[in-house]
Amino acid sequence: MLYIISAMGIEARAIIKYLNLKKTTDRPFETYQNEEAHLVISGVGKINAAGATSYLLKDTLKDLNHSDYAINLGICGSLNNKFNVGDLVLVNKVVDYEKKRKYYTDILVKHNLKEGSIQSIDTLHSNYEFEEDLVDMESSAFFEIASKFLSVHQVYVLKIVSDKVSKNQPLERLTNKYIDELIYDKLEEIFSFTKLVSSLLKLFQPILQQQDEEIIKKISITLKLTFSQTKQLENAYAYFKSNKKVSPLFLEEYFNYIPKSKKERDAIFEDLKTKLYK
Repeated sequence: MLYIISAMGIEARAIIKYLNLKKTTDRPFETYQNEEAHLVISGVGKINAAGATSYLLKDTLKDLNHSDYAINLGICGSLNNKFNVGDLVLVNKVVDYEKKRKYYTDILVKHNLKEGSIQSIDTLHSNYEFEEDLVDMESSAFFEIASKFLSVHQVYVLKIVSDKVSKNQPLERLTNKYIDELIYDKLEEIFSFTKLVSSLLKLFQPILQQQDEEIIKKISITLKLTFSQTKQLENAYAYFKSNKKVSPLFLEEYFNYIPKSKKERDAIFEDLKTKLYK
């Protein structure tokens, strides 16, 4: 199943028509679907994106299918000269600008799209530091929540550059017609990519085998990890294994770590994640 999260109705309009999706509900989020795809319009901003992503993926934990994948699809601003207006970009790094959190994607499929990094901001203005290639207001929240439900290789951010953002310059006001045309012009590229992902995932064997799950479970119990931390551990473990082609058996050293406080647990956990993402 393909899950799509778009912030605005105008970003979703061409997609809904292309996939022949039917509206199913207005509340709590406007939702469309057919037998192969579900789409939700979240509204602008991180809070809306987080809520809509959780709402859309709520059933995947109890009925996980390794061919499921989620995409945050919409427009973004470009912060440098690497990308031009109209470019379709596959995001390989997501940064929450205010929280200073970084999320790394796990793109396993071979593709011809341009890749770049994106920073998500809380407020739409130009008085911030340009640290990444692109900027939007939803992708970090989407990625954080989606990766709690799905493995990282099942989570994607696809953005179309709608405007150039220059420091201390007024942001452009984009018309609905302009946004609709941007999305429409990239439909074939977008869904050529989704077909590649879908084909790969259908052949994909679960990365985590029984031995891996036992290691994760034992570490989770020993370190007294929260539910969220356990999901982060699963994703980091899968990231390591998919890139190194071996299980991170060095994690067995953490079997004997018994933290004396939540602060110590969190420090040990961050060290563990850092090693897995190297």
